[in-house]
Amino acid sequence: PVWTGKRVKEQTDITNFVDRFRKV
Repeated sequence: PVWTGKRVKEQTDITNFVDRFRKV
């Protein structure tokens, strides 16, 4: 479903954001 892909993208964005935040 479309909403599932949207959720996955949101989770990926959050993971990338957190990973970047922890790196600094």
